[in-house]
Amino acid sequence: MTETTLLRTAHLIAPDSPRQAFYHLRLEQTPHSCRVVKASGAGGRVWHRQVWEFPTLAQAEAWFHQRLRQKTNPNRRRGRRYQLQNLWPGAEAMVGQRACRQSSCQL
Repeated sequence: MTETTLLRTAHLIAPDSPRQAFYHLRLEQTPHSCRVVKASGAGGRVWHRQVWEFPTLAQAEAWFHQRLRQKTNPNRRRGRRYQLQNLWPGAEAMVGQRACRQSSCQL
């Protein structure tokens, strides 16, 4: 059995969605790789799950924060515009993370 450590999570919602769409990201580390796990759906049901594997933690963190910025960008032209509901650990715990200090990622 492989031990997985949860490093970070972000829960986003689409406030204008009639079906209460959500987007959940998890950053996990295993002994051999790091991965970002996405679950999205609406009405409390997960409709789509996807996993991206990365060889290093730095690459996985960069992708996690890039995706978070894309989904919360208020000027996004296509797709839903999400709002960040919950970020664990909070932005104050990630002082060194440039991406989470941007206004689009703040709670």
